[in-house]
Formats: sequence, structure tokens, C-alpha cells
Amino acid sequence: MNSNWWLETFFKTDPGIHPFYEDGRVVLFNCDCKELMPNMKDFDLLISDPPYGQNWKSNHRIVQFEKIIGDEAFDYDTLRTLIKMSTNGAFAFCRWDNLMEFPKDLKPKSFLTWVKNNWGSGDLNAEFARQTESVAFWPKGGHKWANGRPTDVFMHDRVASAAMVHPSEKPEGVFGYLLDAVVGETVFDPYCGSGASLRAAKARGKKAIGCELVLDYCEKAADRCRQDFLL
Repeated sequence: MNSNWWLETFFKTDPGIHPFYEDGRVVLFNCDCKELMPNMKDFDLLISDPPYGQNWKSNHRIVQFEKIIGDEAFDYDTLRTLIKMSTNGAFAFCRWDNLMEFPKDLKPKSFLTWVKNNWGSGDLNAEFARQTESVAFWPKGGHKWANGRPTDVFMHDRVASAAMVHPSEKPEGVFGYLLDAVVGETVFDPYCGSGASLRAAKARGKKAIGCELVLDYCEKAADRCRQDFLL
């Protein structure tokens, strides 16, 4: 494959930023996604786990993570632009109460529920233990179901705490469920963390571009994408 496949696939003009990692299917940048977006072409699918106003740090983990950068509030302006750039569909992880805050023009068409094998964080004294996470979905003009109409509730084990390398890490299988639901060959994850979405896209033969602002997570994402697949 052409060594500049990612430039031809995802960009109108050279962004002037060298990739942190690239192979025949995945390209990863260690930068803010807003630095690339003005130079980018439209893409088929947005798969995004953005900072959405959690602004919380666990005190119960043996190995502590730093707070996620920009997690004070959901950046709806950037999300709006990203959705416009996607031609087939857009997914964004969020809190259940974000749904009440979405601007009217960003009301999602579907609100998916991921059911986990364990509960997550929150107010231990006042909230029921959360065993779910939410994903908003916006279909676009090129939208088609890949394998018939999927359910908006799906089950998948969370990443075990001892194995996590990112504070909001999602398993590859969760991203796989989303990618398997909708037709699309090019994928953008603007907040790719430790790279589970990129590897899920690569495993399905799709071309994927990701951005991660934190160098340590970018290194982990590159390591994940380098791993061979078990056949």
C-alpha cells in the first residue's frame, strides 16, 4: 500500500503534522484533533469517546490515572463539526444526563446502552451503582445497516481494572459492536485514548485515523495497533 495512503484517504491538504504511528490501515497523531480537522476530508464513520464533563478521578485504584484533559465540560461545538464531517454515521460515548444537555440541533437519533459485567464509579451514597454506559448515534446521508437493524442495548465485559491503561478505557469489542452495525470503510476517532477503536477498525479491514493528546496514551495506542491478530 502507498506509504502516503493516509494523506490521500483522510486529508484535502497536508496537515503539516507527522504521524506518531502508521501502518497499512491505521494512522495515529499525537495532537489535539482540532489541529487536523481543518485539513481533513469527510470520512464515513465517527467513533468518539470524548471528554464529556465527568471531571472525576478515582481514589480507589492502586495505580492512579491523571484526570482527563478537557473533561470539565462536553465540547458540543467540536462534536457538531465532527458529525457534519461524517458521511454515514457518528457515535459518541456520553453520560446518560448529557442527553438532557445536548443542543436541539444535536439531538441523537438513537441512544445506545452498553451493559457491563461490573459497576462503575459515582456517588456511592446517593446513586444506584451504574452498570451501563451510553452511546449517542446520529445517522447521516450515507447511512445503511451492515447486518440488519441492531439492538440499542448490548452486553460486553468491561476492561478489568488491573488491565486498564487509560482511565476511561473501553474494550475493543464495544467499538467492534458499533463498527459492525453501520456500513463504512473510513473511521475517525478524535479522542482515541489507548487505541482500542483503531485496533477494532483495523481488525475489520477498515482504514482509521486517530488523535490522542497525551503522549503516554499515544504510545500505548501505537503498541496496541502493532500487535498481530490471532486467526
